[in-house]
Amino acid sequence: MTVVWEAAGNAQADLTGAGEHGVEARQSAAARLPGFDTAISMAEAAGCGNISWWNEIRAHTADPTVGEYAASMLLADAVRAAAHRAGVPVADMWDRVRRSGDLAL
Repeated sequence: MTVVWEAAGNAQADLTGAGEHGVEARQSAAARLPGFDTAISMAEAAGCGNISWWNEIRAHTADPTVGEYAASMLLADAVRAAAHRAGVPVADMWDRVRRSGDLAL
């Protein structure tokens, strides 16, 4: 699943460069991880603090658990990447996140 996270990150960078490649990368990332679009939309709504928007997305998704699972996979990849950048084992990063209550990714 790490490839999906990297592809999604690259798509974001490519989209800011206004190229067609960014759209293709985003579409291929979404195709590889079912629920990707739902997870991203729900995260955006939550990041805006808009509970109504978040709930609307969840309520109008055929199977919201797929998006929730995708969000978990994306979070797991982010924690793995943070552990890699910090040069610590992934288990230590999960422990740090649990102890501190802060992602600090």
